[in-house]
Amino acid sequence: MNQPDYLSAIESGIRHELAVICNCSPDALPASLTREQAQTYFGVENPRTFHVWKSTGRHGLVWLKRGRLAEIATESAIQHRLKSVEIPPTAA
Repeated sequence: MNQPDYLSAIESGIRHELAVICNCSPDALPASLTREQAQTYFGVENPRTFHVWKSTGRHGLVWLKRGRLAEIATESAIQHRLKSVEIPPTAA
């Protein structure tokens, strides 16, 4: 498996994981994640963690304003996870 195919397979798995969290199909993911969905996706226990991430710009996530709430853009969350993927030598 070459690198683009490997990353595509990983992204598909991430989208499926988010679809389960959001209770929708992988093709119909919402534009942003609620705080509860983001906590599950990132494995964060303390919801205040997101306030720190947003105020410091940590992880370079894109935030979308929804009324008085700021939510993490779904595509930004997916790209964040893909950046941490290590490609094994056989896929490179």
